[in-house]
Amino acid sequence: MTLVPLAVIGEQYERDLSSAETSIRHLEAFCNALFLELLEVMELSIQDVGSMGEFVAAIATILTLIYLARQLQSNTKATQGSNRREITRDFVRFGENQLDPVVARAWHQGLQSYPHMANEANNSFAVQMTNQALMFQSIFAQYENGQLEEATYITYLLFFTSIIASPGGGAWWEDSGRPIFVPKMVIAVDKQLAKGEHPELMAMYSELIERKG
Repeated sequence: MTLVPLAVIGEQYERDLSSAETSIRHLEAFCNALFLELLEVMELSIQDVGSMGEFVAAIATILTLIYLARQLQSNTKATQGSNRREITRDFVRFGENQLDPVVARAWHQGLQSYPHMANEANNSFAVQMTNQALMFQSIFAQYENGQLEEATYITYLLFFTSIIASPGGGAWWEDSGRPIFVPKMVIAVDKQLAKGEHPELMAMYSELIERKG
């Protein structure tokens, strides 16, 4: 029997690790080559052959676990990328809604004056705040489940906290948001709010608020 050099098979296995079917085929070839090469260079008894078979099986198990770990890591990255795109689409839709002058006015003034506005403006602001909270609650759940990396989560945590830190956002959070949303998410927001490390949202909107006032 002509043996393929063990090193060559090992290199081929590493290059093809990203393909499940090819990787498994090379894994089998790697283990068989290792077993046959050891038989050729050593004089083994039946007991030794049995022990060597167990050794090769152990190596195959380890390599399989390495392969599965890499596949899991790859799948996790793909999931996180898909979730980032979906989150971006949600915030783009929120921005598009702000093109409606009535909606934009209620949002900008609500950050400062909620709930001391006309009923229609109060209702519009409350709906927009609820949507923001629901979006962040989804982000929080994805982060907790390992489906979103920390850097993206922190970015949206800071943004949502900055909304809650505004006078109107804080009033909505106390009256409506905190009592109805997931306790773990509420705790995370309140902890970040207590740190005071969020952007100053009111400074960003102050010019618009004054202009529309």
